[in-house]
Amino acid sequence: MAENKFGKASSSTALLVTEPTRITLAPSNMDVTVGESIILPCQVQHDPLLDISFTWYFNSALTDFRKDASHFERVGGSASGDLMIRNIQLKHSGKYVCTVKTEVDSVSSAADLIVRGSPGPPEHVKVDEITATTAHISWYEGLDNHSPITGYTVQARTPFSVGWQRARTVPDAIDGRTFMATAVDLNPWVEYEFRVVANNKIGGGEPSLPSEKFQKYHHLKNESIFPFSPYEVKVGVYNNKGEGPFSPVATVYSAEEEPTIAPSGVSANSLSSSTIEVTWIPIPWKMGSGRLLGYEVRYWNNGLQEQSSNKVRATGKETSVKITGLMSNLVYYTAVRAYNSAGAGPFSATVNATTKKPPPSQPPGNLEWNITDSRVVLNWEQVHAMDNESEVVGYKVLYWTSSQNQLSILDTNRTSAELLLPLNNDYVIEVKAVTDGGDGISSDQIKVPKLASMDARGSCAGILNCISSLMSITLLLIFNAIL
Repeated sequence: MAENKFGKASSSTALLVTEPTRITLAPSNMDVTVGESIILPCQVQHDPLLDISFTWYFNSALTDFRKDASHFERVGGSASGDLMIRNIQLKHSGKYVCTVKTEVDSVSSAADLIVRGSPGPPEHVKVDEITATTAHISWYEGLDNHSPITGYTVQARTPFSVGWQRARTVPDAIDGRTFMATAVDLNPWVEYEFRVVANNKIGGGEPSLPSEKFQKYHHLKNESIFPFSPYEVKVGVYNNKGEGPFSPVATVYSAEEEPTIAPSGVSANSLSSSTIEVTWIPIPWKMGSGRLLGYEVRYWNNGLQEQSSNKVRATGKETSVKITGLMSNLVYYTAVRAYNSAGAGPFSATVNATTKKPPPSQPPGNLEWNITDSRVVLNWEQVHAMDNESEVVGYKVLYWTSSQNQLSILDTNRTSAELLLPLNNDYVIEVKAVTDGGDGISSDQIKVPKLASMDARGSCAGILNCISSLMSITLLLIFNAIL
């Protein structure tokens, strides 16, 4: 009730208390193989007076069921939010969050999906030494795609062969993550190129890129030759009639020497729930030993063996890398070594870092707004992290005009904010929690309509509230006109 010297005005409303929404069958962590189809359940118990809606997020991005219809489908009817994933691919590994919303509350549940597949292609396949009938081949292992590599197949091709054929090989020693084999029973004076295929229990992976073609080179081996030393060379030809002309003189370098020192000062630091940063002190290096191409960082978690580790590379003089796409709240081990064209050096001591807990799966609720002049005052409910989630350290307010996509961000450590905005545009606003593990899920968006010089307020705790907020603006305009 309101009263002034001109009269009285009053209004009334009804309060309805409903049962809270609860997830009765939540999605759980799963471990699957490429090509399988699964269902992530999300079933709820809710007040029958309220309508419910289901939303799925994949790695914090809203799932688009139209765009990804070949893989994602909602199943189970209107009372169930089960998610079917068909023909799963490696790209579908990650975190899935089911969010259930009514007009008055929302609940969420998350699960991690690990997809295992055949290995990725081996890297840097090269022929190190060749004779009339043999070739010494080396390569680096590629991604194991969450299933340990069990072996390799070397394939060969000549200008006279039809496609790639398996080469007969004799395995050599393994130096760290560098694998070696000798192809035997080759035909002399034939141009060969080689590629390697990795295998695991799921099957054979993609083949590597082919090596450079050989049999047109001559190798001179001499223990007295210093590494990476320049030599002037010319090549002549001869037959049973005598010698022919020599080529012009060319400068060539002897082979480089692989690094012999491990990087020092290696440290690992967790940046979020899916990213760690590894830093190190560069090794001392002389140009007389060759050219230092960069550093290789291998990493594995405490659920995998060191032999199944993945790797990233830093080129040139870089002394840090960020490793992304990791699982949350998990210990990862890392080691670093230098490499050049001759090979890789010894690994550093192993260090570890634990990825942070994931951000809360609950978005900020009951986002309300109030306009006075050109100030938009926002309020929302505090987000409380669960035990397995990162603590909330603040919030981000994201806002933009309806006619433009230029995004502005305001950081705050409170559950309220004040924006100074010209009111000649419609604005869209949303809020998300900020944690050490990354940003949380965004709140429902609110739309602040274009206003000239008046006061207005509204909220977006549900679609009915969004509609009612617009109605309140209309009623306020009529009330002002009457006065």
